[in-house]
This record gives sequence, structure tokens and C-alpha cells, in this order.
Amino acid sequence: MRTTDLKKSKIAILSLAFLTMISVLNVITSSLATAFPEASTLTLQMSVSCAGLTTIVMSFLTPSVYQALTRRRAVILAMVVLILCSVLVYFYHPSIVMIYIFSLTFGVTGSLYIPAVTSAIIDYYDGPEKLDLLSKQSVLSSAGGMLFTFVIGFLANISWNTSFLVFLLIIPSLILCVLYYPQDLPVEETKEEAKTKAKVSPAIIKYGLIALSFIICFGVYMANISLYVAEKNVGTTAFTGTLGAIMMLGGILGGALFKKVSEKLDNEIFVLSFGTLALCYFVLSKTGSAVVIAILSFLIGLAQGLHMPQCMLGVSREIDPSESVLGSAVICNIAPNVGNMASPIIITTISTLLFGEAIGKRFILAACVAAVIAALMLLNTRKKGN
Repeated sequence: MRTTDLKKSKIAILSLAFLTMISVLNVITSSLATAFPEASTLTLQMSVSCAGLTTIVMSFLTPSVYQALTRRRAVILAMVVLILCSVLVYFYHPSIVMIYIFSLTFGVTGSLYIPAVTSAIIDYYDGPEKLDLLSKQSVLSSAGGMLFTFVIGFLANISWNTSFLVFLLIIPSLILCVLYYPQDLPVEETKEEAKTKAKVSPAIIKYGLIALSFIICFGVYMANISLYVAEKNVGTTAFTGTLGAIMMLGGILGGALFKKVSEKLDNEIFVLSFGTLALCYFVLSKTGSAVVIAILSFLIGLAQGLHMPQCMLGVSREIDPSESVLGSAVICNIAPNVGNMASPIIITTISTLLFGEAIGKRFILAACVAAVIAALMLLNTRKKGN
């Protein structure tokens, strides 16, 4: 069934947003270590990270895949493959090799269906309606992350491979996309326009770097909070999981407030988000209070919930519509995956060289980096204002 009803298309597009933070392997890594005792720690870590590497590489090819298959068909195919692959792992998992196959497949499918959310919003909606959808996308992404993390944890208590059945929750979104995801807009271009498309827009590079720098700073929390909680002796592993949920709640609120905040601050949101990270990290490095850490986790999530949709809004206003897929891939896939991998490499390495193994010093270093970026963003906005 084909449709051009954009009201119904919103349902399909936003249902995809709900799926953008599924992460089974990150949750069950310790269970995999028990299930595959012959696998080394590095092998298990790579089984998780190779999905990100695949996503980065494939994201550059996403526009070509969309062009060959159409965006709608690529999205539907990606979800079907992901569901089938997850069911296969549930029934057949003789070695860690199957986990690698799943992880690589997950990276490829994610590179296809995740950009299909924001690129469709850019292509089909304008003005307040676009702001509203970007806000809802941010809310649903964080809400989906919370739900899937909870369900994965529940299923993992049955067995590690049962957790892969969480991908059956994709089926409602698959049905909605089959029924209502919009057809591609017809595009007619000259050879000169095709050559121009081959070049990456400066706006994509600019906002991609803004997103990347934020994720590098944001990733310091993700990589170190469990270690910091243990170091300060303020809670158990369960408390760390609660902090993750609280952080996602902050992201939900950030997404819910995005439309109103963006209408008032526009790109000054970047000053607010980096400034919030800087302040939170500085306080976090000094506190040993579980309550304070929980509040800071919420604020860090809030900053993330405001920052990423503003990156997408900013790039959507400065690029040609034909670049919507690449812009979405850079902001939604490439920058987050590169940032998550680069964050511990950059921050932990520099912090260790300067201050030793103290985890609190990593937060101080990240606070300094975020504060410098916030100051530069503020100077830039003031300069443009003049």
C-alpha cells in the first residue's frame, strides 16, 4: 500500500525514532563472557564495537543505497533483515562468530533506518511542524532507549540469547512503515547538479563537528560513571543502571522542551548544552553524594536532548534538500559512533598522562574542553549578532 498522506507518515517516521537507541550487546557483554568462556576480553569488546565501525562506513554509502532501492524500501529491508538475524541468533549460536555476524548486520541496518527518520522530516515538513517532529523524535529516541534497556535486561535474566528477541518489538514499526512511510520525492538533476551533490556541504561538516565534539564530551559520562560510582563507593551496579535511566529521562525532557527552547535560543542552544556539560562535570568531579550524582546525570541527559536535534535543525536549514540523507547520516550515525569511540581514546589518554588514573580528573578535563567550546560558541553567536 502506497501513501502520500503526511499525517499518517508522521506515525511511521516517529515509530522509527523509537528504535534508534536499541543496544543489546552493550547490555549483555558480561553474559556473553559466561556463554563463550573461550573468547578473550578484547574479542568480546570488539563484538560490540564492530557494529559502530560498520555503521560509520555504511553511513557514507546510505545515500547511494537509498537512490538504488528508494529510502522506503531500504528501511523496510533493513528492519526485516534485523528481525530475521536476531531470531537466527536466538536459535543458532554455536560460537562467538554468530555474535560478530549479528553485530556487523546491526551496524549495516542501523545505517539505513536511523537516517530515514530525520531525512524524512527534513524532506517533507517545514517550519513549526519540523521543529515539533524533531522534538518528538528526541523524546521517542530516549524513551525507546529506556524501554529496550529494561526489556533486554528482563529477557537476559532468562538467557543471554533470549535478549535478542527484543527485536521482535520492531514488527509494529515495520508494519507502519509498509503502510505509511512516504515515497521518495521525485528528483530531476543535471550533470552539473550531480557533480555538486558529490561534494559534502560545509554545513554538514560544521554541524557534524559540533555534534562530534559534543558526543566526545558526553561520552566521558557514559564511559566513566560506573567506575566513578565504584571509586566513590556511593552505590552498586544497580545504582549505575538507575543513573542511566535518569540520564535518559533528562533526554526525554530535553526533547520535549526542544521546540520552545529552540524558538527562543536557536543555535545558542549549543552554548547552553556545552556549558551544562562543563558545569555538571566540574561538580561531579567534586561530589560523593548519590543524590547530587543523580541530579547531574539528569542535567547531562537534558543537555543531550537539546543539543542533537538542534544540530539536525541547523543542518537542515543550510543544505540543499538533496543532501538530507547524508546530513542525517552524519549527525545521527557517523558523529555519534565516531564520538563514542574517540571519547575514551582522547579524554582518558590525555587525563592519564596529565593526572594519572584518577577518574574525577577525566571529568575535570572534559569540563574544561566543554567550557572552552561553549565560550567559542558564545563568541561566535555574539559576533554574528553584531
